[in-house]
Amino acid sequence: MGLIPPPPPSSLSDAWAYGLVGGCLIVGGAMVLWGRQLHRAILCLVGVAVGLALAGPLAQRMGWNLMIVRLAAMVCLVLAGLILARLIWALLLAGLISGLACWGLLARVWGQITPENQPTFHAAENTFACWIAGLGPFCHGVLMALWRWNMPWTIGLLLPSMFLPLALGLLWPRLTRIVMTALLGAAGVVTAVAMAMGQWRPELWESLWRWWMLPVGLILAGAVAGIVIQYRKALAADAAQRKAEAETQQQNAPV
Repeated sequence: MGLIPPPPPSSLSDAWAYGLVGGCLIVGGAMVLWGRQLHRAILCLVGVAVGLALAGPLAQRMGWNLMIVRLAAMVCLVLAGLILARLIWALLLAGLISGLACWGLLARVWGQITPENQPTFHAAENTFACWIAGLGPFCHGVLMALWRWNMPWTIGLLLPSMFLPLALGLLWPRLTRIVMTALLGAAGVVTAVAMAMGQWRPELWESLWRWWMLPVGLILAGAVAGIVIQYRKALAADAAQRKAEAETQQQNAPV
């Protein structure tokens, strides 16, 4: 975490900030408890949000009507979320595992990377939006630093860490949905609580960033609880369905 500075506190008013925190708590809690049933709705909501965010730059670049571009982007992304849900959750799992693998390798070989190749984080302005925008170039810098350090090692790490979780996610889609929704939901709840603390006492925001193991531990604990709850519900639903099918077959059996 030392390579990435803490994001600046939110510049939103208290009403908007606490509204955002409340929304994150509700959505995150729902994902932890019922993500298996709500996973397509979650992808649709994300598709709407991403479509709204991308519509402005796309319309300005192409010279098209903003409302048409906004509607087309939202419809396309919502349909993609509905049709490609299994693939999307598998890709998210693969991205998470490969990102953790790259970060772990970077921490292990940091001393062997020359200073000019070491990745640095840069944000255009001291705002939360610019901080988010700076994460993409920083991740690219991490990948390039590992690539220049040892290309065979980097390829040997990335290929299995990407394709193995992707294959497992496609083979066991229900388990993948449960794991990812519980993990993302727990991350949303912990982030919402941290945002509320940062809005109330800004000095706590940087303290939580330095003691990053505490929120990470809370996220993992919440994710494990969500996985257990959701999987038990899935097993109970399967047992109830098998019982109903057996009763139906028994009733339809010739006397």
